[in-house]
Amino acid sequence: MSKSLLQERTTEPEVFQDMDNFDLLNDSSTFALSLRLQFPKFAKGFTSSDFEPFVKSHVGEDNLVSLGRLCFPNEWQMQVKCKEVRESLIRLGKIKINTRTCWITPLSQSEVRGFIHWIPTAVQNKKLETLLRSYGEVLLLENQKQKKWTLNVQSDARYFALYLKSGKTADDVPHFIKVSGYYGLITIRGRNPACFHCRELGHRKTECKFFREKISDYSMRPPGTGKPRIKPRGKRHVPGKQAVPKAVDQAVQTDDVELEDTELISSAEAGSLDASGSEAKCQEVSPSSATQPDAQSPSQIIKTKAEIDAEKFEQLLKDACERPALNLSELLKEKVAICDNKKESIPCQDETAPDVNTEKESVPKKEESVGLNQLDNNFGVILESKDVLGVKEKDVLGLRDEKPAEGKKKRKKRKNKKKDVGVNTG
Repeated sequence: MSKSLLQERTTEPEVFQDMDNFDLLNDSSTFALSLRLQFPKFAKGFTSSDFEPFVKSHVGEDNLVSLGRLCFPNEWQMQVKCKEVRESLIRLGKIKINTRTCWITPLSQSEVRGFIHWIPTAVQNKKLETLLRSYGEVLLLENQKQKKWTLNVQSDARYFALYLKSGKTADDVPHFIKVSGYYGLITIRGRNPACFHCRELGHRKTECKFFREKISDYSMRPPGTGKPRIKPRGKRHVPGKQAVPKAVDQAVQTDDVELEDTELISSAEAGSLDASGSEAKCQEVSPSSATQPDAQSPSQIIKTKAEIDAEKFEQLLKDACERPALNLSELLKEKVAICDNKKESIPCQDETAPDVNTEKESVPKKEESVGLNQLDNNFGVILESKDVLGVKEKDVLGLRDEKPAEGKKKRKKRKNKKKDVGVNTG
């Protein structure tokens, strides 16, 4: 291809003399009255009518110039008439529109807002302005006020508005400064924080790995240098005290009981007392009885009524197994007698209630032989057929927890009846 076909267009040099001057792009007066309304990333479907309550309460219809959407569905732009309304909306920060959060920021990304901390109020703002001018145009710099008092009490924080120079970003502004011999901290909205320990960007001091390593070095000590543990973990115990077994009655535990002088008795009288109630706490073992080889411990001497009844019943079962033929009626009568003795020992709560034993005596008892697989309520056992040493009807099973289902027995009887009827008709 010939060069004649690609002729270059020539213009006057005055057209290109300002192409490299970026100050024209960052003109603070261009977006001095504009705002950016930004919703969450995936929020969409908003219309201009959704902003009507917000405009009436914070902006005013007379101060609103324009309202519209930007290229993204979650970003809107607004233009107002006066700077005071714009500044109040920027300091407001965020609002709720249709239950969605909306952040209010300047439309131009070159305009930043931030705070200066740790500088004493005696230091004049002019020194801070000269420091910020090296990064852009200072639009605003003022002291913040305390919220706890109604008077104009200033705080250490100073609020500033900075319009950055061309080619400058918010990250170019330093995080830590030194003015008049005092260190200061500069925070800007939307910028990553700086670590107070390692001075690196992107994390805080609590998240710094170097700070955690330093703290661990201070807190950790060499193994074996700590004091030995005297008390064990978990339940505390009294040194020198022996643990009492769970099966022993509470009357035996006399180690932690403090007795008065009036309650103390001699060892001779203690031997005659019954081991129950407060008298059992006063028992003392004489040295002569302790040396005897046949002396028994308190856990062997004291037995509850339930244990005594159980031993009697076991002895009855052993005697029944040794006999050549088992008399079940006698065994049941002995068990009923044991149960009646228990009922007599328990006082009746309702005196007006009729006596059950008298009613039973008035009604004549039918002497029936206890057969196999029959349930006795007083005895609380069921007898089943089982061959032990050639003798049947010796297996005794307790039925305190489980009872045989009556429905199943009835069903079995019905089936047997049907079979009998079929045989007779046949």
